[in-house]
Amino acid sequence: MFAAGENLAGEAWFPPLYEVGEGVARVILSGPDQDLEKIEFMILEAIACARQSIKITTPYFLPDDRLVTALALASMRGVEVNVIVPARGNHIIVDWAMRAQIGPLIDAGCRIWRSSPPFDHSKMMTVDGIWCLIGGANWECAAFG
Repeated sequence: MFAAGENLAGEAWFPPLYEVGEGVARVILSGPDQDLEKIEFMILEAIACARQSIKITTPYFLPDDRLVTALALASMRGVEVNVIVPARGNHIIVDWAMRAQIGPLIDAGCRIWRSSPPFDHSKMMTVDGIWCLIGGANWECAAFG
């Protein structure tokens, strides 16, 4: 609806779902035009609850001060924080800006890893090996209000 004004409805787009396995999942509704704070608040809460590890994969890593502080504090309290970003992104200016953001994280003990090409647009976060976020927003200031 946001991109093309087309209403995607009906069984072709939303077939009946059946229970499979014992995992619990939740869809968090947000979009490029509304409800952006839902993703940010959920990520901040997950970071605050972490006790052992936080692993993040993102194509664009430009977190705002709140997210940098949350990740740094997690690392300082003994949580292993690993962030994987592309060695070379598809926007050189974003690559340059990202370098300015990672200094405080490295100083706090977080580890930043650079993945080799091809460019990976995946977005993922895990906490303590028991909670995960798949997909979602990019880790950039504009994505988090």
